[in-house]
Amino acid sequence: MARSPQAARDPLGHYCRRGWRDGLDPGPWFSTAGYLDAHPDVARAGTNPLLHFITSGQQEGRWPAGTKPDEHDRFPRAIAPERAGKETPDRAIVFLVDLVQDVGVLRPLVLMATGYDLPIIILVSGRFAFLDGDGAWQDEIAALADETGATVLIFGTADEAAAVLPPHGLMFSASESSAPAHALNHAVFTVAPARLHKVTVQHGFECLGFRHNREHDRAHGEVIRFAADTVCAWYDRPALTAFVPDASTRLLVTGPPSLLDPPMRGALAQGPGTPLPGLVSENLHSVRYVADDRLVEEFLRALSRLAASEDGHSIALRPHPAGAFVANQQGRLPGNVRPRPGPLWKIGLPDHAYAICSPSSFAIDAMLAGLPTAIWQDRGGTVDTAAFDGLPKVSSPDEWIAFAHRARKRPQDFAGAQDRWLRALGFVTDPAVVRDRFAGLFATHAGRRHGP
Repeated sequence: MARSPQAARDPLGHYCRRGWRDGLDPGPWFSTAGYLDAHPDVARAGTNPLLHFITSGQQEGRWPAGTKPDEHDRFPRAIAPERAGKETPDRAIVFLVDLVQDVGVLRPLVLMATGYDLPIIILVSGRFAFLDGDGAWQDEIAALADETGATVLIFGTADEAAAVLPPHGLMFSASESSAPAHALNHAVFTVAPARLHKVTVQHGFECLGFRHNREHDRAHGEVIRFAADTVCAWYDRPALTAFVPDASTRLLVTGPPSLLDPPMRGALAQGPGTPLPGLVSENLHSVRYVADDRLVEEFLRALSRLAASEDGHSIALRPHPAGAFVANQQGRLPGNVRPRPGPLWKIGLPDHAYAICSPSSFAIDAMLAGLPTAIWQDRGGTVDTAAFDGLPKVSSPDEWIAFAHRARKRPQDFAGAQDRWLRALGFVTDPAVVRDRFAGLFATHAGRRHGP
């Protein structure tokens, strides 16, 4: 955006259409010219270099010239794979991290793994550091390693990962499937030792290979497969509308790992008598929205009207962990709308009066925290919200305002309907059940517990 005024409205689209052809870089971490110079076959093919890197180049060990990450100083205990191979234990519990969303999904399981007498390895892809532009999620991994005694290893390709994997134990991933966006972890699972039990964990309510919306099918196709030995889902088989039948024998309905690590209360440090803020969650980097700028403008208009109606109450705006929409809109947000980035387990979900969510998994988190929750549906019905049928939906600014008013006045009106909606899906919502089902997986492949 800084280098091309034409990119200001749609910087990603501009880069994909012509920016890379003009030699522009998408950011300081990726050199368009450097990648094409280093890989002449990509240049000859006339392929978008960033797209090639994300979908296949990084898995093949290709990097822009001069940008391949070495030691990551945010991971002070990281061990380069070529040095770690000689120290690989015979049995361990491994967690693969490739996308920033993986951290929140896997964190409760990393904490649970401390109850077993096995080393814990957090295996982080080099791409992760690129996607985590400001390093916030790298800091979370470093803190988690300090808390659990885990070893952090950095890898670039599936073969590098395979060189440090133990022959026995457990390996978890929250982004493993045959979809291009998950190709690296899928490749690691494919080359992993046969006796290392591989586990894919559903990372979202509408999730590739589990339950698709219309945009998932258009972008990724209807058939998604897993290389895992066990596939952990949030809810029962009938609601897993995209789950391939031949994987049914590998299915384990565990519920979401987030229930092992309930959201903090009191995180906002509200003063006595201070009205609870509302909570709005956006998902505007999603494939649902990027094709139509009008949806973004519609969302902002409704948010601004809601903010003006709140009469002194503030609104927390939750950005998607993988998107930059909120950061890019700072000058356009009303004064009482305050971004609440960072890990979900730190933002104090129960300290809010209600949640209005773009269709995303955050709506599930809000309901599980007991918040009256509504789904934003654009007024033209462009976005597929069918998976959320049965929950309140708000489109116009007046509908946003009416929902927020009712949620503040009569929150009890929503609890029963939300609980029935989750139960109708076969959703596992009891933390004790979630813990027992994951504990069975750990016990089978990691041995006996030694702690609480």
